[in-house]
Amino acid sequence: MWNRVALLAAGVAFGWTLVNYWTVAAQEVRTQRARLLISVLVAALVIVLLAVDTAQAAIAGAFVFLFSAVVAYAGNAKQVSKVEQDIPLITPERPLEIDPRMAVLLVADGEPQEYDGPNPWARRFKRREAQGKPVPNWFVRPLAYARIRRAYQAMGGRNPFAEQLTRLSASLQERMGDGYRVELVSLDTKPRLAPRLYRLAEDGIMQMTLIPISLQDRTEEMYEHVTNSRVREIGVRVHRAAVLKLAPWSAEAYEARLDRFIQGEPVAAGDVWDEQVLEELRGRIAPTA
Repeated sequence: MWNRVALLAAGVAFGWTLVNYWTVAAQEVRTQRARLLISVLVAALVIVLLAVDTAQAAIAGAFVFLFSAVVAYAGNAKQVSKVEQDIPLITPERPLEIDPRMAVLLVADGEPQEYDGPNPWARRFKRREAQGKPVPNWFVRPLAYARIRRAYQAMGGRNPFAEQLTRLSASLQERMGDGYRVELVSLDTKPRLAPRLYRLAEDGIMQMTLIPISLQDRTEEMYEHVTNSRVREIGVRVHRAAVLKLAPWSAEAYEARLDRFIQGEPVAAGDVWDEQVLEELRGRIAPTA
């Protein structure tokens, strides 16, 4: 009886860990690999001991291991394919001190600078599926995440297009000066818009300008983030500027990059913005009160 329990536990550990091995951030892969090896060694030892008794017992033991591994794999594969639900935000507390600066938030679809797990990609797959476009089946989706991670590793661990947006935000901050707080936020990946608005309001910033970057098809979703943040309930003024169209961050460009990432292929970015883009951003910022 003990041998079946051991094989069942080893199989569950193997199947669950295999999904983790394919989907976790790069720095966690070694730990998951070690756990996989331990589960396989335990199963192999028990099956060998059973084989000493009878071949039939060993075959039955191997079946128990494989069956439990498949069940555990399927359960975790479904888990990593789910999109984490946003926790409803309560009304932020009114700040004791007012920050006179205006927050300028560049709002993009968002790709993580580093591969840090499946959640932002699960959001992308869910949206793509809602549009009737093909996505990897949930059972094999952990392999898609593994290929996305491999693409990131081939890019030196960082997404060049995400880094370009970060540089754009930093350059705009330098140009605008100390009276402004310029940040990059996202609808899909951290830092996400609604929680960031909430934190800024708690920090005492009462004036904010949102500049959508190529979000023509998702402006309603951006407005929902503003509503969900509840910052206007404490008097925060949120100005929503016109969309700035930048081809490298258009919906089509994001989709094309996702197709490449799913195949494990890296992408490269040259100089994708210039001084004119900075001037256009400046022109969209609401004047401070």
